[in-house]
Amino acid sequence: MENLAEFQRRANEADSGELEIGAGACPRHDDYIWHVEASGGETGEGDVVLSQYLICDESRSDETRAMIETQLAPVYNGFVEEGRLSSWTWLSHIIGGEFRNILSFAAPTDAEVLGAFGAGWEATSDIDEMAAWPEICHSHDDYMWLTD
Repeated sequence: MENLAEFQRRANEADSGELEIGAGACPRHDDYIWHVEASGGETGEGDVVLSQYLICDESRSDETRAMIETQLAPVYNGFVEEGRLSSWTWLSHIIGGEFRNILSFAAPTDAEVLGAFGAGWEATSDIDEMAAWPEICHSHDDYMWLTD
């Protein structure tokens, strides 16, 4: 993290001319630094990745971490072992904007990644320990990516 201060100092001192092209094309952005909390499998070349960017209550991060480790990780690791997913990842941000976490899944096709995503939530929907999830992680944006 000591390099973060140096990065911010250099960004603030950057010649404004160097930044004009980027600012014109993308006038708004948030910078994040992420930490991988849990994962399974490996994303393959050409995989489709579904990433759910979550707005979660930071004061309850221990609860979300426990839900991931005890409820969701076993389900998604099983999907990796069965070949339904190539990989899955749970990330938390060290610095950044409003998104606190990312839950990401990869599979060879969009149908497979969407199917496993839905099946995972369905498999845990009746588990008492998961009941607080919608309250803690109350909003999200979903993105689908193609790896090359």
